[in-house]
Amino acid sequence: CVVAELTLRCYPLRNAACLTFDLVASNVRVRTAILRNWADWICGDLGGSGDGAEGDDGSVRSVGGAPKEVYSQLILPAGSSSIPCVCASVDPEVVPQSEGRLEQFNDMTEKRRGGG
Repeated sequence: CVVAELTLRCYPLRNAACLTFDLVASNVRVRTAILRNWADWICGDLGGSGDGAEGDDGSVRSVGGAPKEVYSQLILPAGSSSIPCVCASVDPEVVPQSEGRLEQFNDMTEKRRGGG
């Protein structure tokens, strides 16, 4: 297969939901399971028996994988017992894309804190 031409399409994006967290990996077996489950989820693979119910390691797996508007990245530092994860969603049903929405959200948050 030879790719002769590629077109990149970009769409306007004003707001996104972003989440960062650490996944604790106490040993190599747990680290491997985390990587396998994350890869299955982000790629939409079911893994395990293929029914989406239970994986090879006994963990419950979600059916269908991540929605297409979700981005996720794992950072794999050498010798660390945790795996940092970054996830973002640009789903317009969940994250409004209207102009001024971010400022409105910040104002509302400030009012809840008692600062406005």
